Amino acid sequence: MNGIISTMLKMEIKTNEEHDEHVCSGDSIA
Repeated sequence: MNGIISTMLKMEIKTNEEHDEHVCSGDSIA
């Protein structure tokens, strides 16, 4: 059970990091 939760959290964190990178690159271009 804990493994599934930690995996979901890792995927969530990874998605958030990717989103932040897109926002940062968009700001630097603009």
